[in-house]
Amino acid sequence: MMRIIALALCALVVPMATAAVSSVTVNSGGGADFATIQAAIASFSSTGANAAATPPFTITIQTPSGPYDEALDLNDANVGSGDIVGDLTIQTDTPGTKVVVKLQVGNADDGFYIYQSTANVTLIDLVFCPSLTNPFADDMVKVDENGANATMNVVTFQGCVFTEIDGAGNPLVTSRATAIAALPTANGFVYGSGLASGDVYLKCWGDAGESNQYVLDDCVFFTAGHAARLHNDGSAGESITVTDTFSYTDLTWNAALEVDNSLGGTVTIGGTGNLDDGIAAGGSTALISSGWHALWSSSTGGTGVASVELDEVMCYGSNPDTANHARGYSGGGGSPLVSAQDSIFVSDFICILDQFNNATTLDRCTLHQVLSPEAYWTMAVWPTTNTLIDEAALGVGSGSVVATDCVFSGADSVLLSAGAGPAGGFTIANSAIVQSGPWALADVVGYTDGGGNIVNNPIYVEAVDPTSASYLDVDNPAYAGVGSGGSNLAGGGTYIGSIPVELSIFSTN
Repeated sequence: MMRIIALALCALVVPMATAAVSSVTVNSGGGADFATIQAAIASFSSTGANAAATPPFTITIQTPSGPYDEALDLNDANVGSGDIVGDLTIQTDTPGTKVVVKLQVGNADDGFYIYQSTANVTLIDLVFCPSLTNPFADDMVKVDENGANATMNVVTFQGCVFTEIDGAGNPLVTSRATAIAALPTANGFVYGSGLASGDVYLKCWGDAGESNQYVLDDCVFFTAGHAARLHNDGSAGESITVTDTFSYTDLTWNAALEVDNSLGGTVTIGGTGNLDDGIAAGGSTALISSGWHALWSSSTGGTGVASVELDEVMCYGSNPDTANHARGYSGGGGSPLVSAQDSIFVSDFICILDQFNNATTLDRCTLHQVLSPEAYWTMAVWPTTNTLIDEAALGVGSGSVVATDCVFSGADSVLLSAGAGPAGGFTIANSAIVQSGPWALADVVGYTDGGGNIVNNPIYVEAVDPTSASYLDVDNPAYAGVGSGGSNLAGGGTYIGSIPVELSIFSTN
C-alpha cells in the first residue's frame, strides 16, 4: 500500500507542459520570457511555443534594456520564424520610453522584413537604425506581401524612430527634439552606415492584387537616403495615413516622404495640433529635405494618386545639387494634390509641382521661395528661375485651383510657371500676393482675382530658420482683418501684428 501511495505522490509532481500564452516579455539583460526580440516573435510562429495561444499577440520589451543588435523577421514565408499566426504588437513597457534596435541583414539585402498577408502588425516606441554587425545593403525596414490576397491588413508604426548612426554605430537621434537639434545647416552630414542615396529606411511597397494600409503616427526620420517610401498599388481601398511625424533626409535625389496610392485610396498627412506652434512642438508633420523633395507624390501605377490631403504640414525642400533642384511638394502623373490647409510650402526652386487635374483647394497656406542667404541650407549656385507653383512641367491640367487666406511670397520668384493656371482656372481670394518688400514676387501673371487680395510685405518675424516657432509669422498690420470673414491673414503662419493699419508706417508696404 505504501508503494502505491508513493507512486501516486510522484505522479503529482511530474512537470506539466507549458501553456501557450498571448503575451510575452523581452529583456536583453535577462529576467524576462526572452532575451531577444526575434525569439519572442518566433514563439508566435506556426511552429512556435505560443502558436496555440489566442491572438492578438503582444511582445513587451522591458525598459531599460538593449540596445538589441539582431536580425528581425516577420516574413510569413519563413516557417518557424516570421509566419505569425495572428495580429502582433511589439511595444515597450512604458509608453514613450524607447528602446534601440540595431538591425542586421534579415532577408536578401534588406534588414527587417514585415511581409504579412493577413496579420496586422503594430510597432510602438522602437528606434530602428543600421547595425555594424552583419549589415544590410539596401532597405532598413521593408513592408510588403508575398502575393496577391484580398485581406486588407494594417501595418502601424507609432512613436518609432528611423535613424542613421554615427561612426560607433549609435543612433544619431532618438526623438523629434534630438532630430531638430541635430539638423545640419549645410547638406552632407557625417554618418556611419554604408547606405547611400536611393537606399530606403522605411519602404512599404504593395504590388498588384495585394492589400495594405500603412499608418505612421508620431514617428521620426533622420536619414541619408530616402526616409520613407509608402506605395500602394495593389487594390482599391488601400490607404496611407501620416500624423505628427518629423522627417529629414540629407543626400541628393532623396525624399523626406514619398507616397503613392494609385488605385484610388486616400493619402492623409497632417497633425493633431497646430503648425503655428512650430515644428519643434509636435502636433504637426514636418517634411524637410536638403537633398531633393520634401514630399513626393509619385505614380507608379499610371493612374495617379486619387487623393492627397494635407493639414498642418510643413514641406521644406532645398538642394545644393544644381542639376536636381528641390521642391516642397512634387506631384506625379494625374493630380495627386486635392487639398492643403494650415500648411507651409518652402523651396529654393518650386514650392508645389502638380498637374492639377482635380478641384484643388489651398486654405490658409503659405508658399514661400527662399534664396541665399535666407535658405537654411546653402547652395553653391542658385537657380535663375524660381516658381511657387509649377504645372507646366507635367502639362497644364484640366482641373481648377482655389486659394483662400494664403500668402504667396518669394524674392524675384514667379507665381505660376506657365503664366496661367490649369484649364479650370487658378482663383486667389482674401490672400496676399506679395509685390513689395524683400519677398516681392517678380511675376504674378495667370491667376483670377477672387477679391479681397492684398500685395503688402508680410514682414515675416523669422524667414530663415524653419525650426523656429515664429517661422513665417506675419507682423504687418496691413494683414489684420483682410482674411475671409474678417479674420487676420497669415497663411500657414500666425498673425502677430496689433497696430491698426491706418496708423502703421507699413501700411503702404
